[in-house]
Amino acid sequence: MKQDMEYKVENNEMIVQKYNGTSSQIEIPSVVDGYPVTGIADYAFHNCRSVKKVILPDSIITIGNHAFYDCRSLESMVISDAIRSIGDGAFKNCYLLNSIELFHRNGRISVLRNILSEFSAELTVTLHYGRNAYEIGKTAKIIFPRFLYDYVENNSARIIRQETYGSGVHYRECMTGNDIDYKKYDSIFHVGMAVDMLETTLFIALYRIMYPYQLIDSAKENYKDFILEHWEVLMKLLVEEELRDEILSLLKENIISLEHLNRLMEYARRQQKLELVSYFLSYKQRNYLKKSITFDL
Repeated sequence: MKQDMEYKVENNEMIVQKYNGTSSQIEIPSVVDGYPVTGIADYAFHNCRSVKKVILPDSIITIGNHAFYDCRSLESMVISDAIRSIGDGAFKNCYLLNSIELFHRNGRISVLRNILSEFSAELTVTLHYGRNAYEIGKTAKIIFPRFLYDYVENNSARIIRQETYGSGVHYRECMTGNDIDYKKYDSIFHVGMAVDMLETTLFIALYRIMYPYQLIDSAKENYKDFILEHWEVLMKLLVEEELRDEILSLLKENIISLEHLNRLMEYARRQQKLELVSYFLSYKQRNYLKKSITFDL
């Protein structure tokens, strides 16, 4: 990977100047030749059509103008809130970018706000508040839905007004100076239920239950009720994408009953998801069938 990168030393710090490789995943090192890697120069990854995932170290504090411009295969990034500035158009034309994993260690949310300011598309964000990605109860996973602007002409008043479609703008307003206002985030759910795609609202509910960071009981019950109301739609999505962790979370939360599990198995069988069927059977054996066994003495 190092030979695919061009670097430049500035003020005893290393700046990534250009990437010449063709890898699908790029992990930028934190130190090169004894110098900390602190920045990504303008256009450094411009038009890198092969890259799908980029992992930035905690040492990166600046991302230059159009740094990832036209990376049309880029789907996900891992970053930290050490990043202080992001240049204009840094992620312009990254049409497939849909996932950000952010380590929230310095008490700043500006990097996420800057990224979202360039995106009207849906973006799933995983925030780690612990020192790593494995501290229980220290992770949140939330979705910022898409939104669209349209301009409507009022002929009688001779004005053009801007109208917004989708709840994405409201969800983006949940970012405070240093963090996400999770109470406000959860309160917007009823808006999304009315205007967003059902798949999006189902996964908003699912991820908040899976990662209940600062989730109050009343909001949790609202999410559960919504999932149960649209259970069959979610079942198909989870089975077709083989999202085992998501299914397991619903089982652990007792949102899925034995009847739901049987229907999941039957649908997975019809979809030829044989590994998933085997997983369901094993889970049923461990957690349901043994409980039903009684002994007469």
